[in-house]
Amino acid sequence: MSNWVICLGGSVNQVPYLKEIRKMNLKIFLLDKNKDAPGIEFSDKFEALGYDQINELEELVKKEFFDSNKINYVFSASSQFAQVAVSVLSDSLNLNFVDKRYISSCLDKKVFYKIFSKVSAPYPKTVLIKNSDDLQYAILEENLKCNWYLKSDFGKSPNYIYKINKNNFNNTNIFWGRDRYLSEGYLLQKEFQGIHLRVNILNNKFCMFNHADNQLIEDADFINRLKKFKLFEKLIEIQNYFNFEIFICKFDVIVSNNDWVVIDIGIDPPSRILKLYLNNDINFYKLYVKLMFGEKVEFPFFKNIASSILN
Repeated sequence: MSNWVICLGGSVNQVPYLKEIRKMNLKIFLLDKNKDAPGIEFSDKFEALGYDQINELEELVKKEFFDSNKINYVFSASSQFAQVAVSVLSDSLNLNFVDKRYISSCLDKKVFYKIFSKVSAPYPKTVLIKNSDDLQYAILEENLKCNWYLKSDFGKSPNYIYKINKNNFNNTNIFWGRDRYLSEGYLLQKEFQGIHLRVNILNNKFCMFNHADNQLIEDADFINRLKKFKLFEKLIEIQNYFNFEIFICKFDVIVSNNDWVVIDIGIDPPSRILKLYLNNDINFYKLYVKLMFGEKVEFPFFKNIASSILN
């Protein structure tokens, strides 16, 4: 009986993961829209389908020769959108994975801010803006005494982020159409002043970077301040709410002297950890594949989250 892995995405960035999967004596059924995807070289079978073609992917799994007992895993190290398809296909094949509802919620800022509120995680004041009239009204209400950020409500695109204040509002050319990253519109979010962090959570451990320079943070005094805020425990609570324990869960956090807010959550492969591991001759790709296949894996540079304060 053949042991197959369905892999979604065969870009150059995914090739190292495909190579690791092949080392595990597994056969790769690669799916990618690009008929010339670099990953085809490392696959045993290929179909030109993208991870956003959910219906077509489901039909393919149903009618192809693959049976559920021949497919061991469904895998992707691509964008968060790809994890929706991983979830759908895993469910079709009776494989364990995170429910697509949680993954979709993680992509929708309107939804995950409500979840942040439900678990009492602090986040900046946020207003839904559907059109220019909504924005004008919000500006009149708030008088823009500080900076605000206008962010697309869906996905993780950096293309629709505008910094708004009373000086530049009339000169800001805002896109008001609808596309993959604009579902209902924008979220207007009050600027929170502080240090921007990327906090990665896995197995009740954290690995943290400064957003400004992407440097690993290991300063005990700073970490102690975050521990006093119960920041890590709250991020774990969010991770558990989404059932994201299988993922290296990524959070964008801003910390001031006396407070903190969380502004985003992500589950795609963490680029800062990848770079850190490459610089230290650690095979991130192998560890990540094993993690997504459900194996217990220790990731270097992650620190235990304990109630005690660091010495």
